[in-house]
Formats: sequence, C-alpha cells, structure tokens
Amino acid sequence: MGIIVDKYPCIVGCDLAGQVAAVGSDVKNYRIGDRVLSLPKFTAPNTSTGGSFQLFVACSEPLIAKIPDSVSYAEACVLPLCLSTAAVGLFDKDTLALPFPQIHSKLTGKVVLVWGGGSSVGSCAIQLLVAAGLEVAATASAHNLEYLKGLGAKYVFDHKSASVVEDIVGALEGKMFAGAFNAVMPPDTFVKCGRIASRLGGRKHVATVLPPKHPSWPPLDTLPKDVEFSSS
Repeated sequence: MGIIVDKYPCIVGCDLAGQVAAVGSDVKNYRIGDRVLSLPKFTAPNTSTGGSFQLFVACSEPLIAKIPDSVSYAEACVLPLCLSTAAVGLFDKDTLALPFPQIHSKLTGKVVLVWGGGSSVGSCAIQLLVAAGLEVAATASAHNLEYLKGLGAKYVFDHKSASVVEDIVGALEGKMFAGAFNAVMPPDTFVKCGRIASRLGGRKHVATVLPPKHPSWPPLDTLPKDVEFSSS
C-alpha cells in the first residue's frame, strides 16, 4: 500500500489496447468501434475505473491513440507506458530536454547514448530520437545488435563486452554528445552511463528509468561528480 495502491477498491494495470465501446458527449476524435491504445491508469489513478485489468476501462481522450490496421492488439498494448517513459526521459525539461520529434525533423548533428536499446523502453527511445533528428548509440546483447540498427541506431555495442565503456567513448569522442538515457534498471548500467558522459564533451547528463530514491540507485559516491542525473 502507498506505492502502487493507495486505497481499495483498486484495479491495477497501466497499458491497454482494445476497441472503443462507448464515448462521452465531448469526444470528437474517436467513435465506437475504433481500435485504440491507452494509458488509463494516468486518467484515474488508484481507482476501480482506471486499471486496465478489466473488461471495460475509462480512458481520457488525450491519452488515447488509434492503432493502424497492421498492428495487432497484442503488439499495441506494450507501447503506452514504454513510449511515455522513454519520452519523459528524453524530452522533459527536467531530464535530457531534447528537441521533440517531427514529421520532417532536421538532423541536429548530436548523438545520444541509449543503454538497454533492446528493451521495450529502449526500443521506443531509439525510434523517438531518430524522429527528432538525433544520432543514436545503443547497447544490447550481441544477438540484438542488428535489431538496433533496424530501429535506426548508428552505433551499436554489446553491453556484455568487458571493453564496452572504452568502445563507446572511443566511437563518440569528438562528437556533439547530448546525454545518455539508461532504459534498464541494474545500477551498474547507471554507473557506466555516468562514466561515459563524464569522459565525453557536450551534455553531461544521464536520464534513467529508476524512480527517485529507489533502492536500486547506486551510492552517490560511485557516480561522477560532473554529471547530472534524473529520473523519468
């Protein structure tokens, strides 16, 4: 109690994909039968109407998006929280504060490191960064490196390599570094991102998916003093 659930009754679940069963009188952009995805838990947190683990869920129009016919419900339902978490870490004014994606974004010449690019959040982050006109360096397991390239990453690194920190610094040295986004939770990855940001020129900032004061945060004395850290 007090972290995910504040009071009962409460139905949990953040993401969903499904068909619109009813619309409010003020809704203009959606009709009954539309295929959509949503983040209902941000509409009515800690209530019985906001959790996605039920047959009918109340959703707010600003937090709904239509699903293309080519995307299944199973594929779409993993996107809302992952996409929003990546977006906050990359674009919020208190995190990396990067330029927003646009339909025809201009190349910025800057590069961002995404640690954990093979994760659901990391995969969304790579695509958002490319759409914002940024170059991406990303880490993943060796068998996912081609997958990262397919998402648009320009530089890919095996996170299990003993020389991964040196490899990344060597590849990005001299480039306009715009910060790092740590898309996974192990504290050692957070520390590695900090060390890389400290050694590169440009923006010395690491945004992470770790919530503030989470038990997994590494001790502050293990983090570079010249690097800013934020949570998404």
